[in-house]
Amino acid sequence: MTPPDQYACLYAEEFPAQALLRLHPELRAKPCVVMEGDPPLELVRSLNTRARQLGLRPGMPRVEVELFPDVTLLTRSQQVEAATRSMLFACAGVFSPRIEDRSAGTALILGIDIAGTEKLFGPPETLARNLLDQVKACGIAASVTLSRNLHAAICLAKGRPRHGSIRIIPPGTEAAALAELPLGVLDLTADQANTFTLWGIHALGMLAALPQNELIARIGQDGKRLRQLARGEHPHLFQPEEPVFTLEERMELDTSVELLDSLIFVLGMMLDPILLRLTLVVFAQHLAESLPPELGMDAKALFSTLWDRLGFPLDQAMPDGAPAAATLHQRMEGLYQEYRTLYKTLARIHRAMAP
Repeated sequence: MTPPDQYACLYAEEFPAQALLRLHPELRAKPCVVMEGDPPLELVRSLNTRARQLGLRPGMPRVEVELFPDVTLLTRSQQVEAATRSMLFACAGVFSPRIEDRSAGTALILGIDIAGTEKLFGPPETLARNLLDQVKACGIAASVTLSRNLHAAICLAKGRPRHGSIRIIPPGTEAAALAELPLGVLDLTADQANTFTLWGIHALGMLAALPQNELIARIGQDGKRLRQLARGEHPHLFQPEEPVFTLEERMELDTSVELLDSLIFVLGMMLDPILLRLTLVVFAQHLAESLPPELGMDAKALFSTLWDRLGFPLDQAMPDGAPAAATLHQRMEGLYQEYRTLYKTLARIHRAMAP
C-alpha cells in the first residue's frame, strides 16, 4: 500500500544575505546589504532584517545605500550560495532522498517528499523540528511548512515567512489556509496581475471563488491552473534532484592573510561547515540500519568508526598548516565515495517501510 503524499517545504528568505552572513557571524547583529552589479552601478540584491528596519530595500543603488550610517556592504557570491545550498540539501537528505529545488528570487525553497517516513522519524511535526535544528546549526534561519499538496506548502511559506516556525496544513483545509494570502505568491505574469487588479481580485480566496469555466473563457487554461493553485488542489509531478557532492567552502577576505596563525584561523572557520556537511551525509547513510535485515546493510558499524578512519580526532587540535587541511579534505572525499552506495539506499526506505 502506497503511503499518502506528504511534503515539507523548507523556506529560507534573503538567501544571498544569509549565505554570506553564515561566514561572518560577527556581522549578524549589524545592518548588512548584499550588492550585485558592476561598480559603481551596484544595486541591493538582498539584505538582513536590521537593514530592512532602517528603511533599506532591494533595488536601491549604492549611492543611496551609502547615505545610511553603519551599513555593511557585501558583494554577492554565487560560489558561497552554491556551497550553502549544498549544505542545506545535505540537511534535508538526512530525512528524505527526494528533494526538489523550487527556489525563486532571493528565497531558497526546497520541497521534500516525506511520505512514508513516520516509522523512521516519527510524526511530520517531529521531522520538521529536527530539520529546523539541522538548518539552524548551519547558520541559516528558515521555516518549514507541511502539507499533502506541495504547491499549498510553498504558497503558505512564501506568504507568511516566519523564521523557526512550523506550519501544518491539515488535509482538506488547503483552500482555507491559503484564502487570505496575496496573489503575489503565485508568481503571476504582468498581464495576469493587471487583469486581476482590474477585477478587484487581490487574495487567493477571492480567486478560488471564481467560476472555473468563466475564468478559463477569459484568460485561457492558465485560469484553471491558477484557480487550482489558489485552492491548494493543483497536482504536482515531483522532480527530485541530487546535487553534486563537493567538500568545498569559500570565503572572500577584505585583506590579504600574511601570518600562518591567521591562515589557520580562517581555515578552521571554513573546515567547520565542511565537517558538518560530511556528518549530515554520513548520518543519512547511517539511517540505513533501520532498513529490514534482508537488505544486507550494516551502516551502524561503518558509522561508529568513521571519525577514527579520518585520522584526525575531532576533539583534539588539528595539525598546523594547510597541508593538514588538504589531507583531511582528501580523506573525506575518499570516505564519501565509499559511503555513496549507502546514501543511494535511502531511496529504498520509502518502499521498504511502506505498509
